[in-house]
This record gives sequence, structure tokens and C-alpha cells, in this order.
Amino acid sequence: MTWTTKMNAGVGAVALALLSAASPTHAETVTYTFTAVVDRVLALSKGEGGYVDSADLAGHRMAVNDQLTGRISFDTANPAFFFDYGSYSMSTLPTFSMEYSFKSGQNNYASAKAGAVTVVNGAGSDSISLDNTNYDGGAQPDLSGGAGLGFNDASGNYLNSTALPSSLDIAYKGLVSTIGGGWYRQSDEYGVSFWGTLTSIERVQVSAVPEPESALLMLAGLGAIGVALRKRRA
Repeated sequence: MTWTTKMNAGVGAVALALLSAASPTHAETVTYTFTAVVDRVLALSKGEGGYVDSADLAGHRMAVNDQLTGRISFDTANPAFFFDYGSYSMSTLPTFSMEYSFKSGQNNYASAKAGAVTVVNGAGSDSISLDNTNYDGGAQPDLSGGAGLGFNDASGNYLNSTALPSSLDIAYKGLVSTIGGGWYRQSDEYGVSFWGTLTSIERVQVSAVPEPESALLMLAGLGAIGVALRKRRA
């Protein structure tokens, strides 16, 4: 075998290694964008209050008919928890995050901590719940907040298993999709909550990011190609 043949074979092998290294591994992240409209706003102080047209807590304002836009991402890899009892089963998938903003762009709230996706497949009902903390206080440690999305089908026909469906379709007959959240201030026991209806949801195609091990393999492969080319020129 000539040196040129050996070099070409070596480069070909490295190219295959690069292709393998570039393939997605481990985490399987799914991302959606969504829009929603606020239906109800609740303001409570020490357990007293009620529904209002709008409410504000430490700069976090929510009003009825506000148009929300947002983005959700979660890891569909192996369930962190699975429960099966007869015709009822449930799984919890790790690493959920959500961010949403007013259509005006004046306010943005992003997830502060990882949440979880819970999928329930039952004979009488199916549901998908995504819940997490979207505000952890920051400069105001007594202030906390959370948000989540819910998909419920009372007929129990939406899901066939506890795995996440390949797409979240709010147009599915009988499916009720909601968004909810709020903020709570411990010092004066004042809270603002809101509920809304999803008006659209669309999956986003995101390029896979190689794991650190894959990146190292890619760098090693590029180095091997460089060495082979230098030797050929020599």
C-alpha cells in the first residue's frame, strides 16, 4: 500500500470518526415556542382578595387579556421516575425550563431553576404538566415565583404511553391547554397569580450540540488530518 493510499485511508477513518463524534448523544432536548392570552388574574394579601383586571408585585405586572409569548425546553431522555398501577401510569422527565414575555416586550421572566415534566397516561384521563420556578428572588430574597403549562384530555385518548408525544398539538379534539403562574412575597404575604389559554404552540428545530467527549474527539480528529496533510506535503 502506498503512502498516499495509507494517508487517504487514514483521513477517511478520521472523517468517519468525526461524523460519529458529531452525532447527538445523551440529552435529547425538545424546544417549543408558544403564545397565550391571560384569562384571569388573582391578587391576595394574607389570604384576602380576589380576581382583578390587573395586579403588580415588585414590578411583575399581569393583566387580563395580556398577550404572552414564550419558549419551553425539556430533556426527553430517560424518565427520572416511573410509576405503573393497573390502567394508570406516570413518568417524570428531568430538566424543564420556560421563559415568556409580554408581547409589548416590556417584561421578561425566565426560568431560574430546573423543573420537571410529568406525563400521566390513564384509562380515564391523560395529562402533561410542565412546572418550574421562574423567579428566585434575586435582589429580593423574600420574593419567589413559578410558572407552568398543562395539557389535559379527559377522554384518555391523547396519549398511548408515559413518553412525551412527538408533538404537542393544542388543536387535538378535547385537549385543554393552559398556562399559569404567579409571584409571592413572604414579608407581607402578598401574591399575584394568573391563568391563561394557549393560542399556539410550535416545535423549534434546534441543532444538536455535541457532548464534551464528542468535541474532544472532533479536535483530535482534526489534528490527525492536519498531521497527515503535513506529512504528504513533506
